[in-house]
Formats: sequence, C-alpha cells, structure tokens
Amino acid sequence: MGEGRELLRALARLEGSWIGWEVTTPRRLAMDLVAPELAAEGRSLADPYEEQAAVDRALDETLREPAHDPLRDLAETPGFRRAVLNAVEALRLAAVDPDRVAAVGGGVQSLVAAVLSRYGRVLAEEGRVDTAEVLARALDRLDDPGSPDPVRVFLVPGLSVRGASGRLVGALLDRGAIALRADAVAGLEPPSVVWDPAPEPAPLSSLSEGRLGPGEVALELFSASGPAEEVREVLRRVMASDLRWDEVEIIATDPVVYGGALHVLAERLGIRASYAVGLPVERTRPGRAVTAYFRWIEAGYPADEIRRLLESGDLEVPAGHRPVEVARWLRRLRIGWGRDRYLPAIERALEYRETVRPRRGETEPAARRRVERERGELEALQSIIGPILEATPRLERDGEDRTVSPA
Repeated sequence: MGEGRELLRALARLEGSWIGWEVTTPRRLAMDLVAPELAAEGRSLADPYEEQAAVDRALDETLREPAHDPLRDLAETPGFRRAVLNAVEALRLAAVDPDRVAAVGGGVQSLVAAVLSRYGRVLAEEGRVDTAEVLARALDRLDDPGSPDPVRVFLVPGLSVRGASGRLVGALLDRGAIALRADAVAGLEPPSVVWDPAPEPAPLSSLSEGRLGPGEVALELFSASGPAEEVREVLRRVMASDLRWDEVEIIATDPVVYGGALHVLAERLGIRASYAVGLPVERTRPGRAVTAYFRWIEAGYPADEIRRLLESGDLEVPAGHRPVEVARWLRRLRIGWGRDRYLPAIERALEYRETVRPRRGETEPAARRRVERERGELEALQSIIGPILEATPRLERDGEDRTVSPA
C-alpha cells in the first residue's frame, strides 16, 4: 500500500491529480471480488481470533485420535498451538494440499495435515472464510461482469507470484495487467523478483558505487546525540530550505523509533505528517488503555495497573473528582490483585464511612465534609471498576475436569 501511495503522490505532483486511481493489494482486490458471493452465503472473513479458535477446535478434534497420543500433552502449551496456527496459515496461503503434508511423514507432519484438512470445515460451520479461500475464489470471479478491467490494473514491481496471492497476480498478468518497470541500480544486478527492470539507472542509484551522478542533488552528513535530535535537525534543515512539508520524505533505519520521535515533535510544532508503517498503538490513549487492560488480565488483575491508568488520565473519572485522588484509593484499600477483591473492598470502605468519625483535632463539620468527599471518591472508583469487571469474562477454570484452551 505504501509503495502505491508514493506512486500516486508522484503522479499528483507531475500531473496535478490522482482522481480515478485506487491503491489496493491482491488480498483487498480479492475480497472486493468475492464479497457479494460471501454475503449471499451468509459468510464473512474471519479475524485473527476466529482463525485461532478454528485451529484450536480442529486441533482438539485431531488429538482425540489415538495416533496422536504422544503429542497430547505438548499440544496444551501455548507455544505449540501458536506454531500449529502459523503452519496452517502458511500452508493455506501457499496453496499446499493436506495430502502433500501427510506424505512427508512424521508425527508432527501427520498432525498438521489432519488439522489442515479439518480447518476449512470448521470455518465453514462457523460461517467464516480465511484469506486463502478468498484468494482462491477470486480467481473464478476475475471474468465476471463488474470486475476490474485487467488492462487498467498496474502492478508494482516485486509482487510475489507464489502461493494463493501469486496465483491471483499471475491471473491478472495473463489477462493484460501492466507490470510497472522497476528502477535499476547502477552496478547491481536486478533481483530475481523484479519482472522488468528499467534500462537506465534511477536517480541516486550510483550511491551503490560510492559516487553521485552528474546533476544529482548534493548530500549532507551530520551527527546528533540521538534519534530525537536527528529528527529535530532534519526539521531545521527543511525549514531553512523553504520546502513545503508535503515535499519532504524522511527515510529512517528504524521506523518505530524515528517515527515516535517525529510524532512527538510534529504534534508539538503543529506539523502534519503521515507514517508509512503507522505508529505504535501505545502512543494513543485508547491504545494505552487496551494494552494495559490485557496486561491487567494477564497478571491476575493487579490494582496497580488500574491505578496507573487513572493517574495518567487514560481512564476518565466522573466530573468533580481528581484522577489522582480517585487512584489513591486503589493503594489505600490494599486490594493487591484478584478480580473478586475490588468491589468488596470498596463496599467495606463505603460502609465504614456511613458514620462520621472525627479524627483527633478535627471538628464535626470538617469531618462530615471529609467523609462526604471520601464517599464521593469511592463511589467514583466503584463506577469505574464495576463496568470493567462486568465486561471482563472470567478466565478461571469452572472445575477440575474442565480444560481451558490456551487460546
């Protein structure tokens, strides 16, 4: 997607518009082609959690067969199930038949082959399809009325022609899609994945030989003490050169580290920037809240995780209360961890404050105001914790005989 957007930006700068063009990927194109068919069948694309659940169900069914008894204990570990999921996804996208896997021989290969053969049936029973099935169905829809005209489809260099996705790309090429030529690099042979390299080297490609071509832009080198300082110096040089921000592209060795540094500076300075690979979800308030929520569940519902969310302002408190004061009660109540300890501790504290008990040197009116304030903060905390606990499913075992899947 990023490469296609860069091509359209260049087109807009040269021609003034990109209206009528659409950037897509083989998988998105396939989904557009088969969406009406799936809707008619009442099926939809499975998300990663549903794919994991389907693999788990297929694996559990397979493990009931006596032939797979040696792997039964190992299969209850999260790492093994993740490995089976990765294998099934890779084999499906590579269009590998279960019989080919079984023919290799071996206990693990036999298990994966059996899971692979059951996986499609489980998805169908759940009314879902995976990406591999979408790509396979799209091949039959390319010639339907309303499908994209292949001669108006342009393929960026380097698209893989292997697996299910590659079959769709190959079918588009066979029907007249145009493969764009790749920029050649001076002194280097084109990689095998490049279909049709351009005859002339691209601008700045002579850097591979340690030189600049005639008329090419000059390069400047500078050093800085860290990524933030590097980005700051880049922005200074952009401003000194009188360039518009949409004429600037920053290429970095680590898009996460440098993207984070650029995001901090751009937000502070009011500079609009887009990021080719996006930003870590933790840089957004919802992302931090969701990440902390999963950590809270994983660690056994520790009170400190909720307290930090309140103190940072990522969890809102009812109007009229300060987040720090509400968060402080999670420490004072000595909840520690455990989902069943929160509400009883809050209720005991509220019950204790039904009676006004002045402290030493405290007047009756002052004690009453303090108790009212404390009850308000406790009720605010209760209104925050209650819905969170209600929305969180219980993950403990219901009994000794019940098996909880690691998924």
